[in-house]
Parts: sequence; C-alpha cells; structure tokens
Amino acid sequence: MRLTWNEAADKLGGLGLKLKLHYEEQQGADRDASRAEVQSAVQRLGDAVQVAFEAMGAAAKDDAVKEDVKQVGQALTDALRATFNEVSGEVRGALKRRTDTDPPPPDQPAPVPPADTV
Repeated sequence: MRLTWNEAADKLGGLGLKLKLHYEEQQGADRDASRAEVQSAVQRLGDAVQVAFEAMGAAAKDDAVKEDVKQVGQALTDALRATFNEVSGEVRGALKRRTDTDPPPPDQPAPVPPADTV
C-alpha cells in the first residue's frame, strides 16, 4: 500500500511541476512573485501528502483500525460468498430445468468396438 501512495505522491509532484511551468509562462513580468507563490503551493501540497502518509502509518498501527479492516474484509468475504452461492444455485437450477425438459436418450446399447485380432 505504501508503494501505491508513494507513486501517487510522485505523480502529484510531477503534476505540480507541470502546472508550475504553465503558470510561469502565463505570468510574464510577475514571474518572480509567481514563482514564489507556486513554490509555496507545491511545498504545501508536499507537506499535506507527508501528513497524510504519517496519518495512514499511525492508523495502520491502531488496533481499532486493524479490527475495522479485519471486519470489513470479513464482511466483503461473506458478501462475495453469498453472491457466489446464490449464482451457483441459479445455475444449478437452470441446468436442472434444462435436463428435465430434454427428451430422454433413446434406449440403444452403446456400440461395442471390434476386437483386435493378432
């Protein structure tokens, strides 16, 4: 999970730099003031991402959060199990209805293969 969040932070940082470049191009004469504003915004964004990571790290160590995650996982597992049981029951019912309406096979003995002669 941490790798995924690190990747998201990297992408946000890259986006911030691109936005900074576009913003600087638009500002022209006020470039220095604009640059300082953008740098400040990028710094605040980086700080916010860092705080979010720290909060997630603390939450991952919290026993109550761990228990909630466990309960959510169990609830999802139960829901998926119930869904698959219902679907498989419907499939079995459909197959049974199909075989109940099919005509019975003719009463013919299975052909006997010829005996090998040596």
